[in-house]
Amino acid sequence: MTAGLSDGGRWSDRLHLADDFWVIVHNADSGRPRLNETRRSLGLAGALLGELVLSGHLVIHDRNVYITDVTPPVDATSHLILEQIVAESQAHHVQVWVKFLADSAAATMTDRLMRAGLVEREQQRRRLRQTTVVYRPVDPNRAYWRPVLLRQALAGRYGPTGWPDMFLAGLVEATGLLPAVLQEDHAAGRSYLAHWLPRADPPSLNELVVAVRALVGHREEA
Repeated sequence: MTAGLSDGGRWSDRLHLADDFWVIVHNADSGRPRLNETRRSLGLAGALLGELVLSGHLVIHDRNVYITDVTPPVDATSHLILEQIVAESQAHHVQVWVKFLADSAAATMTDRLMRAGLVEREQQRRRLRQTTVVYRPVDPNRAYWRPVLLRQALAGRYGPTGWPDMFLAGLVEATGLLPAVLQEDHAAGRSYLAHWLPRADPPSLNELVVAVRALVGHREEA
């Protein structure tokens, strides 16, 4: 679970790190994404791997992903991802795993959020009688506060910023949404993040952010 971003109530207790990222990169009222598909999917993939790093199941060393604990995680989504990594006979570059998980990250996350009762599926009518499917937070007020809480965490509102919060902010920065989240505090928050994230404990968190940032740049240059 994400430490530090606590707004009380059951919503906060039920959020995993990747859930937090999903909520931050979607509009709280409409459920529509605030990032393009490439950035959103790569960020979600990084967050899902980050959950396994924080739970002690994975470590990233010399840019390769290694398994440190094969005990099945409690969360079904994390369990499935760990099984996929365990099934490989050799370590792979972290970017390989981020790209692999990004292909299905949107579907993986909407499935988990639906099962948790955090979002609901909705068809919205567009122009020319076209419809689009979105997943709206069941509690838009709680969803609205997630980026605000992240901004406050980086500002030290809750004391020293915890590494899960720092990692979450790093993914938001790597996918290009940090200015919108930090608003007028953007310059100070980005400087704070640049100073502390490379010192992350575990270091694997910074490795993941670096991998996501590189892939975002590579795919948009292609």
